[in-house]
Amino acid sequence: MVRIFSSALIKRRSSRCSCALTVLRCSVLLLFCPGDCLDVELLIYGLWPPILLQSIPLSGPGFDVAIAEVNRDLAGVMKMQRSGATFSNLRDRTLFPTTLATGPFQFELYSIMFRKVCETFNWTNVGLAYDLSRTLPFPLKVYQTLMSSASVRTGQIQLQLFPIPAAANLTELLQKVTLVSRGTPVLIRRLMMEALKQNKTTPEYVWISVDLPEQTIGPITWFQNDTDDQVAFRAFAPLKQMITCFDHDPAENRLLKEEIRLKAQENYGYKYPLGRAPSEFATSSYATIKMLANVIHQSIQGGVDFYNGRLFTQQFLNRSHSAGPIGDLYIDADGERQNKICLMKFDSSTGKFARTMFYDYTQSSLQEIPDDPIQWNTTDNKPPRDTPRCGFLGDAFPCVTDSTTVIVAGVTSALTVFALLFGCILRDLMRRTHLAHSEHGVWWRLENSPFVSKSHHA
Repeated sequence: MVRIFSSALIKRRSSRCSCALTVLRCSVLLLFCPGDCLDVELLIYGLWPPILLQSIPLSGPGFDVAIAEVNRDLAGVMKMQRSGATFSNLRDRTLFPTTLATGPFQFELYSIMFRKVCETFNWTNVGLAYDLSRTLPFPLKVYQTLMSSASVRTGQIQLQLFPIPAAANLTELLQKVTLVSRGTPVLIRRLMMEALKQNKTTPEYVWISVDLPEQTIGPITWFQNDTDDQVAFRAFAPLKQMITCFDHDPAENRLLKEEIRLKAQENYGYKYPLGRAPSEFATSSYATIKMLANVIHQSIQGGVDFYNGRLFTQQFLNRSHSAGPIGDLYIDADGERQNKICLMKFDSSTGKFARTMFYDYTQSSLQEIPDDPIQWNTTDNKPPRDTPRCGFLGDAFPCVTDSTTVIVAGVTSALTVFALLFGCILRDLMRRTHLAHSEHGVWWRLENSPFVSKSHHA
């Protein structure tokens, strides 16, 4: 049993949601925002006393802002570590030996999935079109994650970058993208419509939308109830989606979200808008607290000194932790929660994305969904080539040879026809000449006559 002995409220800047700051008897700091704003909900805890802290942050969007506020409001009491814009620095067990990341979305998984997809389909030339508008932080984080991938840094994958400004010329952008790549992670509905317009949604091209399962703008969809819906629907047909996916028990997950909805209103005065349910961040926070309580209980039973931050953190690593309705949480050796990440395909019969491949920590390679494999729509139903047969400019050797052969064949045919015509004309002229000779007194010449003598040799 974990008992709370003190609590306080922190008001976040530029936010309607209040964050409850609670200090647990087991030396844990919790910062939990019950609202459903994606840039607000997060859970952070760290070991107490301050000299042992070094922090155990459990992060979601808005992580850095919340850390800054904790540092400001608790100045002189404790110091929380800050993650920065990328995932990788918190994975350093030497610098952050008591750091865990148990949020529902981990950017490192997108980097791993990106490499696995490229390896599986033998793609090395990839274009990344990413949004610069900062409407959402996710596109830039994906860019930072993929750029820090070892396969990109070592040159195994040639990642060509195509930033999309707020007022982008999509026609020109697509032309640049397809000059260097046929596989392109993208994030924009308009871009797919432009690709359809330029006839770049054929099986030769691969488009992959890199997304989060929950965003403030809602899911990525072709349907926006406007005049472009039908065009967008056709444009989405070849689109694939790389996205974190979960295997929750539907009934139990629904009950958990309803309980969170009630507690949020009763305890924090927060009422979810009509049609909105607690997000994955809220259910993940519940699961994390349950995991924490279980580990503390096991540590007490096993005689582990949970005031020793390094030793206590080791109890979380390389283990699956029961999380009730949302399934198990697995924390890897680097202190990050490992979720499943899926490659989805667009199902034209439903207008939604459906799982077709996935990767998780238990497997070394991508796994197919046997009942719903990818249909590439190529002549052999195999993934498109890394480099088009004719090259990105259409000037590769096979196609140049083919065009030369066609030209030579055409010239040869023309010469043959000319030779036949010339032969006919020459024969006609010779015939006319022969007749002319017959009419001018040389009729008496015997040619091949049976009366001409022949020589015989004994």
